[in-house]
Amino acid sequence: MRTRVINRTYWHIAEVPLVVNEWSPETALNPPDLSAMPIWIDLKGVPSMMFSHKALKCLSRAAGNFVKLHPNTEKCTHLDVARILVEVNMHKPLVEKISFLDKDGVNVMIDVSYPWLPPKCSVCSAWGHKGTSCT
Repeated sequence: MRTRVINRTYWHIAEVPLVVNEWSPETALNPPDLSAMPIWIDLKGVPSMMFSHKALKCLSRAAGNFVKLHPNTEKCTHLDVARILVEVNMHKPLVEKISFLDKDGVNVMIDVSYPWLPPKCSVCSAWGHKGTSCT
């Protein structure tokens, strides 16, 4: 069980990512790489015809690499929001909108929001710590 927990690295507790690694003096001094991490995104305004695993996976690629659908999204219990776990490149700007042309050639805009993001330093602009603890 211990090996499984450490090998997975990223865990989600109450939908907030938790980074798990084996402790050593070196790892204590070197924070984990947060350049790419799994983040939940909420897509609002998804047309009903696009509310499928395949279509949501395709849409989510605009924000990052698809990991999985949230259970409520899989079960279609909340059709107003699609929640998707994607691995986001934290060095790139976060996607705020996804647009595409529907089958009639009409431009459709989908809002992207992030229910939780790691802290971002106001001093060095790195993710994972606040300015008060920047070294």
